[in-house]
Amino acid sequence: MNDHDRQQPVAVSIHGALGVSGVTVAGARLAALHDLPCRVVPLVVGADIADQAVQDSALGDTPDLCIASWPAGASVVQQILTIREAMLTLDARLVLPHDCVLGAIAAASLAHRGVRTLLWHHSSGVTGDDVIRAAGSLAHAFVAVSAPLAERARRVERRLPAPCLHELPVPVDVPAAPLPRVPGARTLRLIYCGRLERRHKRVLDLAPLCDALVARGVRFFLTIVGDGPARRELEAALQSHLAAGRVTMRGMQPPAVVASLYGAHDVGLLLSESEGMPLAVAECMAAGRPVAITRGCGGAVDAIREGHDGWILPVGDPQAMADRLASVAASRDLLVRMGREAQVTARRRWSVDRLGSDLAVAFEAAMAAPDHAQTPSHAREWWARMLHAIGAAAGDARDASLVSHVRVLRDLWAAERSLADAESLPCEPPSVRTSASILFEHALGLLRARGCHRIVVYGAGAHTRALSRDIARHPEIMAIVDDAADACAGRVGERPIISPSQAAAVHPDGVVVSSIEHEETLLARAKTWAGAAFIEPLYARAEAALNPPDARAA
Repeated sequence: MNDHDRQQPVAVSIHGALGVSGVTVAGARLAALHDLPCRVVPLVVGADIADQAVQDSALGDTPDLCIASWPAGASVVQQILTIREAMLTLDARLVLPHDCVLGAIAAASLAHRGVRTLLWHHSSGVTGDDVIRAAGSLAHAFVAVSAPLAERARRVERRLPAPCLHELPVPVDVPAAPLPRVPGARTLRLIYCGRLERRHKRVLDLAPLCDALVARGVRFFLTIVGDGPARRELEAALQSHLAAGRVTMRGMQPPAVVASLYGAHDVGLLLSESEGMPLAVAECMAAGRPVAITRGCGGAVDAIREGHDGWILPVGDPQAMADRLASVAASRDLLVRMGREAQVTARRRWSVDRLGSDLAVAFEAAMAAPDHAQTPSHAREWWARMLHAIGAAAGDARDASLVSHVRVLRDLWAAERSLADAESLPCEPPSVRTSASILFEHALGLLRARGCHRIVVYGAGAHTRALSRDIARHPEIMAIVDDAADACAGRVGERPIISPSQAAAVHPDGVVVSSIEHEETLLARAKTWAGAAFIEPLYARAEAALNPPDARAA
């Protein structure tokens, strides 16, 4: 670090999830830039963080990396105080919490010391909605990786500041020329890079895509880079292709390896249902490779020119994607030409040279923002926003100690502000409805409108347990049905856990499918045991439930 870097104010970029993700890569990219108004220091936060996990992540080679860790079982407020202490130690002037609500709260508690929060929004779908709903009102400045994502966030939280830029994707390094191709290859080499999950990424569509390519006589090789909750299921679905050597699964890889892998392939794939601005698309195109993506790929859809630097296909239609790939599989000259155009697009839209000035604008906008709590009345409102975010972060993890822990944070914050009558500030965090809770209530309402009054919830996993308070409030919910009921301990929302074979004894007339990753599977299974009962999923119609027409018009 040179003297100039030491004299710059510090911006702390907070990362709760490790591995190779868009957010961790964003932190690593920011830390490597030297023309910003701040020196960016990534701060990895979480319980019992292992050094090796950090080293294996995209942040592993960042020289100024800092860690704020706490023991498993620490309360929400203890976690906030740990992050707050790290910010003080680093002398932070600016904080980018990304999707870490705890980091946004810690930064907000230091606003009176001059700390400002830039909320750079990456996460699409209901996951992103919940971050905005929890902590959006604590931001001093806001920007999203794509314009549609920014618009959606502003619908979710009206107190969110107006975006300081139209959009701000994560910048990528663009080589001077497309990376060299594998010489003499007559096999269509495909690469998927991203989290392995069913819902947003729809990675299980890779299996029927491979089946369709084989049926069309296409000679191909697919490399899958990444990890996630659907890995084992994807491996099982691809078993015949793995055994035949047409597919390989490389797991998580460091950014340098990922960049070289793009160069060793012909086309990048992304089959997502929901994205903000997928970094994998920008990186693949920066390497000089076209991409085949779905219409759910957020900001990338607006960037790609069909047939010039990539192809855009419908979500959930691997047959259509197979048709498009089959039509170009033998056209090496076309793929080379499209790769050159893809790199031109990447340089124009996502290169460090292109986005460096935008990053500086966003940083400066946040640092220039005033303290929103300068007067006593405004300070009380600021505390109410912090308490709201604490309630969202705590969720159902509430016990008798939570209020006393919040009181510690309140008293510390009020003393630093010399705030009179601090004892009158509340310490009971409100219950903040998540997207899952909103969708659950919506599904129950639909079932009640059909005359259902004996309802069961299908699925006893973490998703349902997070809804335990909602379940406990509704006497019409009779039980929780789970395929592995014998292995599920205890009750959920004061309701017994029973197997599908036992459900008939409850005489259900309505079923709510409670899962985000496995909704399609459970929906199909429910039809085998639910008889004449009405079945309602939570996420299949989430967009209409969360963004009704009247809300969009407003």
